[in-house]
Amino acid sequence: MYRLGDVHNPLWEMFHQGMKDGYHAELAYVLSQCSYSYGWNVKFKRGSKTICMGDPREDLLSCCL
Repeated sequence: MYRLGDVHNPLWEMFHQGMKDGYHAELAYVLSQCSYSYGWNVKFKRGSKTICMGDPREDLLSCCL
């Protein structure tokens, strides 16, 4: 398992900061049972609504809107 701070991907850091600044989104860590991306994911939430979900990795940036 990794922590978000362990991922050193400049695109993910820019995306994360943009979501915080532009949408005032809060992070929520969730365990995905999906066969495509099993493991810990990050949800960006504003209030009770999920804005998007991200899967931070060292070598790529993926996000589901």
